Amino acid sequence: MISVKTKGNLFDVVFYIFYEKLDVLGPYLNAFQMWLDRGYNVTVFSLHNERICGAIPGGSRQGFFHHCVSFPALIRLMEKVTKRHGGSITKLLKMVYFAIYCFFHTDKQKKHVLIGTDPPGLLAAFFASKITKDPYVYSVQEIFLSADIKKAVDRLIKYLERKINKGALFTVEFDETRAALLAKDNSLPPESMLVVPNAPIGSANGERSSYLREKFNIPDDKKIALYTGGIADYNLTYEHIESIETWPENVVLVMHCWGSEEEIARLKKFAQKFNREIYFSTEMLPFQEIDQLYRSADIGFALYGDQDLNHKYAGLSSGKLFNFMQACVPVITNATPSCIKAVEKTGCGIYIKETSEIDKAIQEILENQENFRQNCFKAFPMFSYDKNHGKLMGAIENAI
Repeated sequence: MISVKTKGNLFDVVFYIFYEKLDVLGPYLNAFQMWLDRGYNVTVFSLHNERICGAIPGGSRQGFFHHCVSFPALIRLMEKVTKRHGGSITKLLKMVYFAIYCFFHTDKQKKHVLIGTDPPGLLAAFFASKITKDPYVYSVQEIFLSADIKKAVDRLIKYLERKINKGALFTVEFDETRAALLAKDNSLPPESMLVVPNAPIGSANGERSSYLREKFNIPDDKKIALYTGGIADYNLTYEHIESIETWPENVVLVMHCWGSEEEIARLKKFAQKFNREIYFSTEMLPFQEIDQLYRSADIGFALYGDQDLNHKYAGLSSGKLFNFMQACVPVITNATPSCIKAVEKTGCGIYIKETSEIDKAIQEILENQENFRQNCFKAFPMFSYDKNHGKLMGAIENAI
């Protein structure tokens, strides 16, 4: 058996993440922590500027080394100038710059496992591996599929992703449906695909929280249905509010959402059209405290639109689906294969085809709420991040 100290000497782990808000990327924050706990050195390249976006949360921040990649003034100027035309050329330039920056700042003298989480990150891992001969892994944040591509630059990016992805040691997706879509699109062998659901670290916790009731003075005889997420079409933000008039009278809606001041003001004005209780929670909780929000709900929503395949098949990439499950809160989600498997077969919630069915789903949950809660407690361990990401780490160690 390999000791933690020996494991730490096998290789270092490097993540390349082309994203500005590293503090909200639960699966990757959890991954950093698990690699660190296993005895490895972890380096992260991202666009997250802690002076602007705030500190990266969690104990893992004390353990990994973070490179903030910022773009030269010329690229930022080009982005402003070309924004009205879609900014396609600038998008490609930023991707290439990110990959080159990461290449030059990756230590070539050490042995690594290089992990890209998006096409720019995958390109960065590929560039570094050409010199170091280190293996790389594609741990996909959002699926980028040919059927959704409309612009020439995106077709070029897809060509690069497909070509480079074939050389990856493993490709990691959040569920079997997403894995199958990407494997077909990128012509990947099934044995190279691994699945790690976007669940939190830790065990199920059915202890109730009073966070939302105290925040809004919601009486105990009211049930709380909780929406969490940004204000966006793919989150069906307005559709959640529109559905409220047919809900049972004892259920109130809490919108824990974020967006620009204009977006929030517009959403609140829209909500005034409806003669029901709607509460807006726009104060973001620290990553390590978010569980108290979920544990204060009675019913949760994990619903997505079908504007593109990435959101239509959000499935087990939905962090809130598992935040609710970990909190033993029954959830209402989409009628897609992975969601049906996650909630119907486990008894953790209800799947629906249209938002007009939310009222019936709420009623069904309220009729047997305690049973749904117990099912969440029993089912959560099969999706837990600790278990599934542990399998990924073991597979990488065995391959190397």
